[in-house]
Amino acid sequence: MMNEDYMSKRRFLALNYVHVLARFTLVLAVSSVSLAVNAGSVSNAHITLLNINKDIPNVLFVQTDGSKDSNPACHINQMWTFVFPLVNQNDQQMMALLLTARATQAPVRIDGSGQCEVFGSIETGKYVTY
Repeated sequence: MMNEDYMSKRRFLALNYVHVLARFTLVLAVSSVSLAVNAGSVSNAHITLLNINKDIPNVLFVQTDGSKDSNPACHINQMWTFVFPLVNQNDQQMMALLLTARATQAPVRIDGSGQCEVFGSIETGKYVTY
């Protein structure tokens, strides 16, 4: 009799564990989707200002003349449209693309990551189309 009671409790705990795990997975999935939804982008915009600050190394600040379609909650600094890290060769290539677009005044599309991981109050740029 004790074995049946013990097994019943184990089944109950296992089912509760599965239920909690399913809820956690759903919350995680919804959170991931909401991050992507909050990512900003600007289309057909011109680069109006680029800034590299000696006191803030490895960060390129970008200002455009176009309005972003949205901002993540972390983006509260309205002076800049995006920031880009400058830590690897791919980052340097993105900077070269942005410099060329600035010099030629060609329109660009910039998509953000939906996060402010490079500079806490400005969305990090993820894609540049020139």
